[in-house]
Amino acid sequence: MRKTQCELENLKECFKPGKQDPADEEKILMLLYESVRNTQHRLAKAAEAADTLMLEADCPKGVHKQLQRLRNAWGPLYSVMQHIRRVLESGSAGNRSSISSCSILDSTEVVRTMLSKSQSETSAEYLKIEDRVIRYTRPEHGIVIKEICSIERIENPVLDRRMRDFRRQLHNRNCPPEQLFHGTRQINAEKIITDGFILGNRGMFGAGIYFATDSTKSAQYCKDTGVKSLLLCDVLLGKHQVCRTARNDLNFETLRAEGFDSVFAQRDSRETRGVLNDEFVVYDPRQAAPRYLIKFNTA
Repeated sequence: MRKTQCELENLKECFKPGKQDPADEEKILMLLYESVRNTQHRLAKAAEAADTLMLEADCPKGVHKQLQRLRNAWGPLYSVMQHIRRVLESGSAGNRSSISSCSILDSTEVVRTMLSKSQSETSAEYLKIEDRVIRYTRPEHGIVIKEICSIERIENPVLDRRMRDFRRQLHNRNCPPEQLFHGTRQINAEKIITDGFILGNRGMFGAGIYFATDSTKSAQYCKDTGVKSLLLCDVLLGKHQVCRTARNDLNFETLRAEGFDSVFAQRDSRETRGVLNDEFVVYDPRQAAPRYLIKFNTA
């Protein structure tokens, strides 16, 4: 972090009156963009390490406060990076008024990054998600994923901030998000990416938002013909209630009153009117955000 602070201090001098040539402003903005992006990467790594530490029994008391400071810093840095990218892509970098007149702290732009296993920058991430889709399958679902057509990383700052803020309301605030699958039609997947989830109106465990560990379980709900769309999402489960039998009376209020944040429907509980494979249910749209859009073909 100290290295990044020095980078930003040096770049700040470039924006003082009379300090820069207008022809060099785009280069300066690109350097600033790289610096902010590096800062975000370091923050993410630090936050991940803090999350892990908080789950340990001997976690120091001050770690939670440090983690919260990191989370609070993430949003503004993300927004700064997004604004600079828009300025550069629109070709308006030479007009400094476009920077000063816009609110850089209120970015709502959804960033979609196409991953590729042939590009060094994204190959590791692509293969990680591909493995998750291909390997987390069950034959009893009757679905064979024949081909991965594309994988997009989704970054929606509005949904991410909403989920981060909602975390404070959980019974278990120290539980990091789990990555789980959600299957739906392509048109619905696009709406979720833009606007977030909405609650269903019925289900085996009430009107909630359903997720699965297995890709083929969620793929059962991908009803499009031809290419299908599957979401891999960050889900805040918090303190989950284990259910081995159907409970269609559950909703956010009843679950919270019982001291839980989500439902874990445990596998191999069909004999007690439960489920064959693991499922997870949340009852507030703020508990989940799409992280990857996977398009695939079935056999």
